[in-house]
Parts: sequence; structure tokens; C-alpha cells
Amino acid sequence: MKLVIIDLSNQTEIKILNTTVKKYLQIHSAYYLTIPEEANPVDACVKKLKSVGLLNIPVIIIPPREIMHYQNFHFPIIPDKEIRKIIPREISKYTDSKEEIIFDVKTGATVIEKNEKKKEVMVYYIKKKELWDLLEQFKKQRIRTLKVVPEVFCLESFIQKNILSTYKQEANGVVIIDMMTTKINMNIFNRSTWSLNREFPFKMDASATMGDRDFSRISTEFSRTFQYFKQKNKNVSIDEAFLFGSNPEITVLDRFINDNQPVGSSLISQVDPIEKIDYPPNLKNREEFNAIFFVAIAAANSFIEKNCVDLYPKEYIEKEKLPKQIIFFTVLGILLVAVLFFFTSFYLEQKNEYQADRKKIEKEFNILQAQMDRIDA
Repeated sequence: MKLVIIDLSNQTEIKILNTTVKKYLQIHSAYYLTIPEEANPVDACVKKLKSVGLLNIPVIIIPPREIMHYQNFHFPIIPDKEIRKIIPREISKYTDSKEEIIFDVKTGATVIEKNEKKKEVMVYYIKKKELWDLLEQFKKQRIRTLKVVPEVFCLESFIQKNILSTYKQEANGVVIIDMMTTKINMNIFNRSTWSLNREFPFKMDASATMGDRDFSRISTEFSRTFQYFKQKNKNVSIDEAFLFGSNPEITVLDRFINDNQPVGSSLISQVDPIEKIDYPPNLKNREEFNAIFFVAIAAANSFIEKNCVDLYPKEYIEKEKLPKQIIFFTVLGILLVAVLFFFTSFYLEQKNEYQADRKKIEKEFNILQAQMDRIDA
């Protein structure tokens, strides 16, 4: 199946993959867009898709970080249907907003909490209005959205399949770092379960080489974030950091973490996000490609998986079906009226012909009767 993956997680650095997804991922082409903060990222995507002839291919969207929310719960051992019913109420305890949310869940392991078995449930949610606004922008351009996959789910899947299963099986705390042009985004996981997110600027001049002040800021923010994680997750240490992103100085940050932080660090591009990828034939630097398009590649992989988290709302599917249903029933109604008109006209025509024939026969009969009466007389 042909799919376009649109990574909007960082709205100033958009990644687009043109793919075919079967049992493995085939990447035909990729596009990296940098846009100003005040620009509309969807407009930039549409313009690019139009220029390369990809407007008619369905898309998977990775939503912007700014509108995504995550929460990890420990619920009693009850059916998943019952858990879904109580999630909106539980989410309302963590937000002041009364707006309706769209959510999906991933059920984790059974944990022991105060001598009681609990079910670990990761909730990915977004305000309904913000999600619908995003989908409507694509719909107006006649772009069909198949799935909405959260960035954090992609990272969790990567940790589970490519780190804990093979690369670093003993890792407990794992931090995945997106090194952008002037900012760093960190997601920290207790094994493959998301725990917290932190984003901070580390330099003012995007064109300048990293200096002591930048490294000092990074070190301070890392220390604060790691300390907060340890407060939330008792007896869990952060063992490994994995880096991806578009910043060309990512290898410098990798060395800095290995030399100055109490964690091991690796470039995520050194660990393939998917076991088997058919890359574009003209690709010159596979590691750089994986570093930039890592999340989009992981999202494409999630499409292959049956248990993919998807925030595409069912009610929006029904909303999209409604105009088609209206058109269908309108056309059906017109056809029924036309058929009824045809049969009514046919009936009236036959009735008129019958009445005319009857009058003609009656007239001829009366003439014949008169002739018979004259003969008898």
C-alpha cells in the first residue's frame, strides 16, 4: 500500500516520506522542510506534496508536540472496555480544561502497587477541537488521512523492538533526544513506558558552532531532568541515551554526553528503526537519513503492526461518510422519483388509451345496435 508519512512533531522542521508499506518498508523519496515559526505547517506540506505529485496518496500524520498529551495510569484489573469508560474522568484530574478529548491507550504489564495487582495503561490524548482543526486543514486540500500516530508511541515501539529486545536488554531508564537546530527535546522512559518530556533551547544563533555556554546549558537541563525522573521513578536509573535529529552537530552532543553525563549515549541512526528497509537507491548517507527521518520511519513501521495506537477519531470517520451518504440517498431519491414518474406516466397513458378504446368500442356497438333495431323493425 502506498502511504505518505507526515511528521509534524516539530512544526518548524517537517519530514515527509513517500513509501510503500507491505511486510517491510520501501521508501521511494523523502523531503525535509524548514519553515518559519509563524508559517502554517500544513500549507507547507500541501505545497510540497502538490509539487511532487503526491496529493492523491493517503497519509499518516504525526501530530505536533504542542497539542499532544500523555499520561500513565495504574488501574485495577478490569476489562479494557471499562478502563476506556473511566479515562476521560481520570484525565480531567490532570487538566483545567473541560474540552472533550480524543484518546487511545496501550495496555502494559501487570504491576504490584501497595500489595495489589494493577494494570499499567498508557493514555495518548489530544483535545478534540485541535485534532479536528488539523484534520480539516488536510481534508480541505482533498488529502485523505488514514491514521494519526503519536510521536511518543513511535519512540516506545522503537525502544521495545530495537533496544530492549536486542541492543540493550538490561537498560532501565532510556532517554531519547531530538537535537533540533536550536532546541533539544527529551523523552524519558522507564524501560518502554513513557515517563516525562522536557524541551529547552540550548543556543540562540542557529548558524554558530556549539560553545561552552551551550554545553553548560545542556548539562544543567540534563541534570534537572534526570533528577526529576528519579524522584518520579524510585530505584530506576537512566542507563542509555539515544540521539536523533537534524542538527549536524549531533555527533558532538553524543560525545559530550558520553564524556560528561552518567549515561551511555548512542546515535539512533546506528540502530535501524526497522529491521528491513528498502532505502531510496540514490541515498548517499544512510545514518544521516535515519537521524532526520527516524520518527516518520517508526510511524510507517507502526502501520504494519496490528496494535498501533491511532488517534483518528471514529466520529470524524462518520462525519466524512455523511456527505457521501447524503449524496447517495439524494441520488437514490431522484432515481426513485424518476422511476415513480415513469410508471405513473405509463399507467396514465395506458389508462387514457384504454378509455379511448372503450369509448370507440361503445360507439361502434351503439351504431351496430341501431342497425340491428332497424332491421328488426
